[in-house]
Amino acid sequence: MGYFAFDHPTIPEVQEAIQRVLRCTKAAGKYAGHFALSAETAAAKYKQGFDFVNSGADIVALTAWMSSEMSKLQQLIKLDMTTDQESTPTVGSNGYT
Repeated sequence: MGYFAFDHPTIPEVQEAIQRVLRCTKAAGKYAGHFALSAETAAAKYKQGFDFVNSGADIVALTAWMSSEMSKLQQLIKLDMTTDQESTPTVGSNGYT
């Protein structure tokens, strides 16, 4: 459909298409699955009648992990800075100095 995946929950055309696929799949006696980017969306789709759901994507998982690791690194550097004022490397968003 050409929409950015993160925007799908807010686009009526996408939501209507999802419901149409669910109805047609069930009418054909098949299992319906939905790929969601969050646990909340996956739970909602399961409650709507999808037989199986997935929560997350590789880019979502990697982004969350990297954000967590960068926060940890920044905290560790702050701890070192309080004990060692001579060496204070700058850490960029990509994890490199």
